[in-house]
Order: sequence, then C-alpha cells, then structure tokens
Amino acid sequence: MSENFSSCPPSGREHVALASPLPDAPRDSSFVWPVLVVVGGILLIAAAALLEERSQAGAPWRYALMARSGNAPWEGTIPIQVRKLPPENFPQSGFLKQVQSAGSSLEGVDLSSLELRESLVSADLPQGQWEALLDSGRVPAPGAREVLAGHFTRLDQFTINGETYSAVGRMKRATAGLAFSYLIPRAAALEEVYNTEAGGSTGWLDPEGQLREFTEEDQKRFEQEEQQVVVPLIPAARTPAIICFLGIGIVAVGGAFLQLRLLRRFNARNTVFCDIIDPLAQFPRVTVSIHVICYGAYFVTGLAAFLFPRANLQLLTFVTEVFTTGNLAELGQAYVSGNVMAAAWHTFMNNFIVVTVGSGVIPSLVLPFWGAFKTVLNLGVAGFAMAPLWADILARFTYHSVTRALEIEAYTIAAFAIVLYPVYMLRAFQSDDFLGGLKRTGAMVGWGTVLSGVLLLIAAFYEAITIIIIG
Repeated sequence: MSENFSSCPPSGREHVALASPLPDAPRDSSFVWPVLVVVGGILLIAAAALLEERSQAGAPWRYALMARSGNAPWEGTIPIQVRKLPPENFPQSGFLKQVQSAGSSLEGVDLSSLELRESLVSADLPQGQWEALLDSGRVPAPGAREVLAGHFTRLDQFTINGETYSAVGRMKRATAGLAFSYLIPRAAALEEVYNTEAGGSTGWLDPEGQLREFTEEDQKRFEQEEQQVVVPLIPAARTPAIICFLGIGIVAVGGAFLQLRLLRRFNARNTVFCDIIDPLAQFPRVTVSIHVICYGAYFVTGLAAFLFPRANLQLLTFVTEVFTTGNLAELGQAYVSGNVMAAAWHTFMNNFIVVTVGSGVIPSLVLPFWGAFKTVLNLGVAGFAMAPLWADILARFTYHSVTRALEIEAYTIAAFAIVLYPVYMLRAFQSDDFLGGLKRTGAMVGWGTVLSGVLLLIAAFYEAITIIIIG
C-alpha cells in the first residue's frame, strides 16, 4: 500500500490526477469503448424484449386483468372462483418465516399476501378456450377432479376437503395470471370448495382487460368495492430472460468503467473529490476487489433468482407491500401521483440518507467494515428481486439498467470508503501527525459519502423521470 494516503494539494492548480490523460492524447478516446459497451448492452436488452414479445404473439389471455373478488366492472369478463390450496399440501417457506419474525418492524405490511400457495381457480370456458390454453397433456374432464397446472405450480396432485385433484395437463407459459394456479372447469359439485368460510372468493378475469380504457369512474368503483385489480405477471421465456440479464450485466460493467473514467477526468481539472478519487487509483487492488464483490453480489443472486422464481415473486410482493402500505408508502405514492420531483427526492432520501449513511457509513465508524457487509447484502437482495424473470418487465430494463449501473457504482464507492476507513485510522495512529492522519481519514470517508450521494441523486432523478414518463 502507498504511504501517501491522500495527495490532495491545497490548490487546484498544483493538482495532477494519477490517471489524468497525457497532454497530447485524444481527450475522448478513453470514453469511446465504455459508451459503446453500455449502448450495446441496452440494444441487447431491447432485442431480448422484442424476442419475448414475439414469443407471446397470439397467446391466450396475454392482456388479461384479474380480480380475486368483487363484481365485474364491464361486459365481456369471465367469472372465476378462487381458493388457495390448504397449507397442509405445502411446507411453510423459509422466506415467509424470516419476514414474519421481523414483527413490529414491518408494521402496516400485509404479510398474508407473501404466502404464495398455489390457488385452485374454476372457470366456465368453452372447449375451444381450454384447448387454446393447453400446452401439454389433455383438457380436464368436466365434473372430474382434474386440473390444468400453471407454469410454476409444484404439485401433480393435491387434496382439498379430503378429495384428491390431479393435474392432467399444463397451461401455456403466457397464460396471464395463472402461473401459480390450477385451473378447473366450473361445476356445481365444487361450490362447497369455494365457500367464504373455507377462504374461497368469487372474482373475475378479463382476457382483454389491459387493452381497455380506464376512466376515473372505473378507478373510483374499484376503490369503493375494495377490488384489487392486478395485471397478471407472465413468466419470461428462458432464452430472452437470460439475454436480458446478460445485457443488464454489460450495461453495469460498461457503466462502471465509464463512471470511473469520468471521475478521473473530473479529478484532473478539479480537486473537489480528490480525497476519494485519488485513493481509487492509489489502492487498485482494493478498488478492483470491492467492485468485483459488490457487482458480483448483485449478479450472482440475480442468477439464483432464475432457479427460485417463487421466492423472487415473494420478494417482489413484499417490496410492493412496503411501497404501498409499509415504511416506503410515501415514496410509492409519489410515483403513483406522477410527481417527478417528489419521487426523485424520496428515492434519494431512502437510498442515500437511510441506506447509505444511516445503515452503512455511520455504523461503520464504530464497527469497521459493517457498512461494506451491509452494502453487499443489500445488493444481493436487490439483484435477486430485480432479476428479469417476468415478460412485461424486460423492455423496462432498456432504461432501468442505467439506473442500476448508477446505483451500484454509488454503493460500491461508499463501500470502498468504508473498507479504507480502518486502514486510514491505523496509519493515523502509527503516524507522527495523528491529527493530520485523522483529518485525511475524515476527508476520505466524508467525500466518499458525498460522491456516493451525488451519483444517487443523479440516479434518483433519472429513475423518477423514466418510470413516471415512460412507465
């Protein structure tokens, strides 16, 4: 390690960055390939989204809307009955146990929605519709305890009220809303299965619901009847999903190089952030290691999500509940209202003040390395939650991947400062100039935190603008 911890001079005129370009070198050549990498990653994501969209052409219920309870708001809907399978058919998930153990810290969050037990859904459909939904096997016989299984269902057989139901076929992947459900023909003999006391409900499904125009009257009626109308998720085909994931990774890697080079270029002309940018060059092994660990945590857990789609949906459901009724409800409401400034400000306050400073930097001043560990953990959770497993979100990553690249780099820089903090402190104690060493330590951590905040502020405004305007 270098003995010179921070070489920031008192005057910007005397400052020469360690990685500044040569005077006669082309000024922009170092940015060309990172920009091309980022653009290439975005184009790859767009190609994956297009491939997925084409794979769903003509798929039944591609644009469906669904409500598990309540009256149909318009003509042309299909009445459905819904009941979750009894819990004795499944062990309780470890994820749900961990969430429930959090207790009061999740006040206001509806934990019941996280229990993704499969549901038995009955519907009265014409024979042609059953055949259109069928991917493999055969259509259930009317009146029999036979079902079509959704794409992510776990059981070939299950029991309700002492009767055994068997899956005789599987539905197509793009059958919206039924990936975790079993579909059975509606019959009078099943009415007892769906009684309210047993947890059953009567709702509706509109195969063309997403193509309808929603009026303020429709929205008010949904709210008055407390109907939870959802846009059903469709599992993405494996190949487009993997291509999209690869594109996100390319954008992140290209974005990391681009941001670091931009910071070095800025550092060659301005000493504002030299207390953190100089150490990035002075400690290359630490810089590379922190980047590999942080980015690796995000993308390794993202790959793991492909193996555990149910857990991914549970985590997405949990995040939705937190943004709807939990601690981040105000942030969620800012996005719903379409207020870009409010959405950006609340995003920044959560990502920087709460996550980076509150649970990362400040605790690390007392408990060294804690914030770096917490950053890796947070990025791992984010990577698992943001994996492109669902068809309708692939296209959004054409712009959201840039948000990810900005945020991951911001968190990585904060983690870098946290890791160097005890090293700087140790050298300060060993130095003859303890106060000078303490000042350099504070400057490194302080400016590292500020730089992380600047990147998160840019990311917050970019995210608010793209989500609210583009969708």
